[in-house]
Amino acid sequence: MLSQITIICRPTKDPELQTDKNGTLYTRVDAAVNKGYGEKEHTNYYTGWIKGDEAQKFLRAGVKKGSLIYLAGDLDAKAWLSRDGKPGISLNIDVKDWGYAAPAKAKDETTQSAQPPVQTYAQPAYTSMGTPPEMQAQFEELGDDDELPF
Repeated sequence: MLSQITIICRPTKDPELQTDKNGTLYTRVDAAVNKGYGEKEHTNYYTGWIKGDEAQKFLRAGVKKGSLIYLAGDLDAKAWLSRDGKPGISLNIDVKDWGYAAPAKAKDETTQSAQPPVQTYAQPAYTSMGTPPEMQAQFEELGDDDELPF
């Protein structure tokens, strides 16, 4: 079973390309997510794992410590005990998708052109009632006589 998660976060350090014992490229993304506000504000920490060609793409995209990014993938939570017996939890994400969550503010033209554009999605074509055009034939318009059909 999968536990899908998407977080908007900031890396806590610059990511580095590494190779595991099988020769697979990967990068580890230590990420922080601020939750709450005021006195109830706290930070949750996650570790994202990006493998293969995506790890190289991640580094070429210029992601650095503090960049506002999103990570989406499979969440794996593991409980552990510290040496002094205090419980803890590791939140690991097998990253399947990632990207910048907002455009980076560049100091000059060179830095700005290195940042990938933010993806935008076209609004689907819906009628004023919110019914997709391909489903409109399944519904009939009700008159203004205030009578319900049931």
